This record gives sequence, C-alpha cells and structure tokens, in this order.
Amino acid sequence: MADFEVFWFDRCREYPCDYRLVKKLGFLGKRLRQWNKSTFGDQNLKLIDIYNAITTLEDLSEVRPLFVSEKSKLKGLNFEL
Repeated sequence: MADFEVFWFDRCREYPCDYRLVKKLGFLGKRLRQWNKSTFGDQNLKLIDIYNAITTLEDLSEVRPLFVSEKSKLKGLNFEL
C-alpha cells in the first residue's frame, strides 16, 4: 500500500488543485492495473491454460481410464474455475 501512497502524493504535488482529482485518480488507476498485472499475471492466459488442461484430460479419459493423479488434477482444475 505504501507504493500507492507515494504515487498518490507525488501526483498531488504535480496536480495540487482539487479539480485535478479525476486526473490523479486516472494516474492511480493505471498504476494499479500495472501492479495487478505484475503481481497476479494475466488472468485470461491463466484461464486459457486451465481450459486447455481440462480439455486434454477429458480427451484422455475418452481413450483410457484416468489415473488417480489425473483425476485429482482434473478435479483441482475444475475447482480453479
């Protein structure tokens, strides 16, 4: 949280008037999106990976019975959705 406080106060010095609140919030929003992406990664890519892994295991289950570890992985993947 301290990073955002520093960023906010830097913007307050750069844009000191109250009417610039929208501008300050816009800068803060961009910074927050960058932080979110760097901290949690691209969630859309993670979802695509999960869907692909589920599809692979389901396709495999049509060919042969899944091993216990594969069943457990499939269950975990479905839980992540």
